[in-house]
Amino acid sequence: MSLARRSPMEVKQPDWPASDQMAWDTLFVEGDILDGQGPLAHWRQTTRQKCAQSYGYWLAFVARTDGLGETTNPADRVNPDTVKAFVQDTLGRCSTETTHMRLNELGKIVRAMSRTTDWAWLRNVENRLRKQCRHGEIKRRAGITALDLYNWGLDRMNEADANQTLSPKNRAIQFRQGLIVALLVARPLRKRTFLGLRIGKGLVETNGNYVLSLDREDLKDNKARDFPLPSGLKGKMARYLSHHRKILLQDATSDALWISKYGGAYTTSGFVGSLAKLTFREFGETLRPHAFRHIAATSVALDDPENVNIIATILGHASLSTSEAYYNRAQGIEAINAYQDVVRDLRKSADRQKPQAGARRPRLKWKETA
Repeated sequence: MSLARRSPMEVKQPDWPASDQMAWDTLFVEGDILDGQGPLAHWRQTTRQKCAQSYGYWLAFVARTDGLGETTNPADRVNPDTVKAFVQDTLGRCSTETTHMRLNELGKIVRAMSRTTDWAWLRNVENRLRKQCRHGEIKRRAGITALDLYNWGLDRMNEADANQTLSPKNRAIQFRQGLIVALLVARPLRKRTFLGLRIGKGLVETNGNYVLSLDREDLKDNKARDFPLPSGLKGKMARYLSHHRKILLQDATSDALWISKYGGAYTTSGFVGSLAKLTFREFGETLRPHAFRHIAATSVALDDPENVNIIATILGHASLSTSEAYYNRAQGIEAINAYQDVVRDLRKSADRQKPQAGARRPRLKWKETA
C-alpha cells in the first residue's frame, strides 16, 4: 500500500489497505428484499464522504503508532488502548467537539463492520466525550455579527464596481467575494448546497426576482424550500450574472453559479480556503462556511430571542427542539423574511446612529427599545 497521496493526518480512501476498502465497500452494497443490502446502504453520499474522512484520520493515527498492516477484520484494530490514545492525540490538535465527531463516526463504521462485537465500551467513551462538548453554547465569534458581514459584502461589491484602477478580472473577483459573503450570511446554506447552486437549478430568476429553490436533498431536514434573495441583493446578483461572472468564465462554459479566478466552478477546497483567507484578512478571524450559519443563528438567538423559532428553518434543520413544528416551503419563506427583517432593522438602526469622525461606534441592538 502506498501512502504517497496521504495528507499528514489523513489516509485518503484510495490509499486504504485492501482489507479496509473491502470492508467499507461491503457496508454500502445495494440490494433488494431478497438479496439484502449493506447495513449503511441508506447513507447519503455526503455522509459517506464525511465518515470516510474520519476513518481516514483513524487509519493515519494507526499508521503513525502501531503501523498500518493488512488485517482480516479492520474492526479488530479498534480496542480500548488504541482508542484512548487516538482520543488523546486528536484532543491535542482539535476541539473536544471535533474529537467527539471523529470518534462517533468511527464508532458508526466499526459497529456496522462487526455487528456481533460488543461495542458497549466504545459507546461509553463516546458518551463521556460528548458530555464535555459545548454544542449548545451560544457565543459570538470575536464580535462579528450578521450585520457586519452583510454590510461588508455590500461595500465590497460597490467598491469593486467603482475602482477603475483594478483590472476587469480583479474587479470581478472582488465583486464575487462581496456577493458570496453577503449571501452566505443572508441565506446561510450548507457548504455543499451553496457551492452546488446552478443557474436555472438552485438559483431561479423570474421577472427580475431571484429565488434559491432547494430540493429536499439540499437540506438536513429533507424538506424542499424556496428562499427568495433579499431585495438588497437582487441587483447585485443581476450584475454578477450579466457582467462579472462572464469575465471570470473567460471562454469557458458552466452552469455553476460560483466561478473561481481560474475560470471554472469553485472546488470545495478552493472555496473554503479562499473564504478563510479573505475573512481572516478582513475580520481578523478565519471563517469557513459553517461559521456563517453559526453567526446567523446566534445573531437571532442573542439579539432577537422572540424570533428564535426561525433558526431551524433558516438553517434547514429538522427541528429546533423535539417539539419543533413542521416547516414547509411557505414557512421557509416566512422564516427567511423574518430573519431579513432583523438584518434590515439593524441597518436602519446603524444609519441613525452613525458616529461622527473619531467617535466610538455604539453597540447595536437587534431592536430598538421603547
